[in-house]
Amino acid sequence: MKHMMLAGSLLIGALGVAGAEDFRWTPPPCDPTVNGCSTGNGVVDIQKKDQVFKGDLSSTLTEAITVSIPAVVAMHLHEKSWTVDLFNLTNCDCYRAGEHNKVTGRDDVVDLEAIMNRSGSYWKGDNLAIAGNPYSFTGTVNLAGLTGAEAQLKNKVTSYPGIVYDNVKGTVDWKGPIVCFNRKIVEKFSNSTNWKVNISVSGVTPGFPKLVLGDMLPGTMTKETDAPNGAKFVKTLYNNGASASLEFTNTQAGFDKKTTGGWLDDYILEALVFDGSETAGNKTAAVNFKLTGTF
Repeated sequence: MKHMMLAGSLLIGALGVAGAEDFRWTPPPCDPTVNGCSTGNGVVDIQKKDQVFKGDLSSTLTEAITVSIPAVVAMHLHEKSWTVDLFNLTNCDCYRAGEHNKVTGRDDVVDLEAIMNRSGSYWKGDNLAIAGNPYSFTGTVNLAGLTGAEAQLKNKVTSYPGIVYDNVKGTVDWKGPIVCFNRKIVEKFSNSTNWKVNISVSGVTPGFPKLVLGDMLPGTMTKETDAPNGAKFVKTLYNNGASASLEFTNTQAGFDKKTTGGWLDDYILEALVFDGSETAGNKTAAVNFKLTGTF
């Protein structure tokens, strides 16, 4: 005969000192098919076979987790300076920005802000690939729908002021304004669901050329060869003494009530337009990138 004692009082005493414990136990029913089965006096006597039990039995515990997260806004600029030497444009990314109008006797300058804002125009990267800098993959500038004088943007220039001679014919093939492009990446991080970006200029030396800046987000890009399709913002930050700022919110950037989701790249395209309003000398300006989070 097998005896099993129901030590209930000892079990309750053990549970009283546990930090977190949940114990479930169901006494076996008496199987009427078993001869000599009884549950009297706290003893289950089984003479023939062990019982088979069926049904659900569960035990549950709850853990509380607390995480303290600081309020953070941060930015990372991959290129801290840009120098254009008009004495030597061989290694610069400069193009024709219009052409001379023989009828008016003036240069026709393309509306670069409108072209950069145009649907289908995009840019990415921050120049040619540099070993050890994975963010510096080959940059791309695609300006869509170029017609008329805008088509001159496809032609590189290597001299200032903009003029191309045909030495064989002794004639001028082209003359007009020029534009020099620069690409860089600004990464931003904010764990606020209400943030905004502001880009402005300060400390501009009088006679500085026209500065147009575009900020484009990567969107759903999955590889370096993809064209960015995120939100795009373009502004003329400086032109002949007048300055402005480019500003957008997370909602306008397509992140309504969302954080940046980690480090979020902004592809920056800077364009300096030399249309004859610039003056001689070393000219400087500071471009200020600002990220603000409201907590």
